Amino acid sequence: NDDLTPVSRWYKPYLEREAVCQVLQSADYGAFILRNSTTHSDCYALSVKVPKFTHDSNIAHYLIERIVQNDTPSYRIKGTIKQFPTLLSLLTHHSVMPEILPITLNLNEILSI
Repeated sequence: NDDLTPVSRWYKPYLEREAVCQVLQSADYGAFILRNSTTHSDCYALSVKVPKFTHDSNIAHYLIERIVQNDTPSYRIKGTIKQFPTLLSLLTHHSVMPEILPITLNLNEILSI
């Protein structure tokens, strides 16, 4: 999937949810990891380090759905209407506008895993 190449530095496809949480605990707010959803095929999980007051565990998880219409894929966070042509455009948008996220994504925080 060519859409994954531009987001490869945040994409850890097979990292378990527990491992993701461990890595993000020591990261800055807004740091995130994108991985394959283990419960929904053809979806991605977005895990974000957020301030304690917004979420019990400091880590919030969102499902990114891949929607294909007329052979053209697009992406959206489950529960939202806005669709994006690529994963990178979705992540970039949410680094400026939090929308339903409690915090904007920090594109500069690269986690060494």
